[in-house]
Amino acid sequence: MTRLCLIALCSLLLTGNALANRFPSQPHIYVTGEAEQKLTPDFVEVGFTVARTGADVAATMQEVDAITDRVWQAAQKLGIPRDDFEATGFAVNPMFDFEDGKRHYRGTQVSRQFTTRLRDMDRFDDWSEALVRAGVQDVPGIRVDVDRREEREAALRVTALQNARTEADRLAAALGQAITGVHTISDTPIGDGGGVQFRVSAMARTPEQAPTLPDQVELRVEAYAVFLMMPK
Repeated sequence: MTRLCLIALCSLLLTGNALANRFPSQPHIYVTGEAEQKLTPDFVEVGFTVARTGADVAATMQEVDAITDRVWQAAQKLGIPRDDFEATGFAVNPMFDFEDGKRHYRGTQVSRQFTTRLRDMDRFDDWSEALVRAGVQDVPGIRVDVDRREEREAALRVTALQNARTEADRLAAALGQAITGVHTISDTPIGDGGGVQFRVSAMARTPEQAPTLPDQVELRVEAYAVFLMMPK
């Protein structure tokens, strides 16, 4: 279900040369259109790291390999397909401690980064437990998301622009004006630098905290527009 939110901003006057290309000198109105959609998640994405530190690099790599094999076996048991299971190559980094201004070698860390998508979200607790049993110690990212997110957000941007035009027409009519065209369209606030406007709800906790996954993903898009107007 899509919920449309309308936010009208007051008419702005041109001040200074910095905004000359974004706000016209003739009568205009600046409005924001917003569109939101709440969806049932399609998957939970779990990002984690397998890392071990030791003096023998070859032996440490074998240890990481062994954990990786256990993780992959657990993924197969839970029905996670290869396409939803991604892993980087080995990263090898010497580790040092510093004491009294001196550097002391304490071993070499060998690590791999993993990302898995679990589409049967009812098995999330099972997957979290399997990672712990396999020897995974670091799970920095857990989030829910939907398939075709960019496509869905693109459709919402069209809705947000239509929303902005509807509100501009309404406000202009209240002032005895008529919208004659559009001067500027943006997906960030016009003139103030903006920020990230497309947000998807997410979580980031470790398996030990047994997070409760959200049952909805919220897509939200804002469109900013400056419309020209003149008396009717």
